[in-house]
Amino acid sequence: MVEIAKYNPWSGELFNNKNIHLVIGDIVEEIKNIRGDYFDSIIHDPPSFKIYSMLYTQEFYSHLYRVLKPEGKMYHYIGSPGGKKGINIEKGIIKRLNAEGFELLKISAKGVVVRKY
Repeated sequence: MVEIAKYNPWSGELFNNKNIHLVIGDIVEEIKNIRGDYFDSIIHDPPSFKIYSMLYTQEFYSHLYRVLKPEGKMYHYIGSPGGKKGINIEKGIIKRLNAEGFELLKISAKGVVVRKY
């Protein structure tokens, strides 16, 4: 993905801005090295549950909560997996986010917006 991003003119700042520190690795491991209350906002756009289920676990949501600043917001893209089969994974995701301490602000654009409180 990094190599592809180098060809995208909109990604130029990732490689040229000295204020951007690019970390390449598995987020499940890398997030453990980020201090708490670090981010103002997070966009969590994971691949499908089938591809990488760890990004949907209570443990991972715990790390997302930890690194988000108080009152910080997160958009969690869900998409519509299982929609044709009548499966709604959104409910399980919201339940785990709530259990972690996130407050649901809205369900929007195939995802959810939550806040750390």
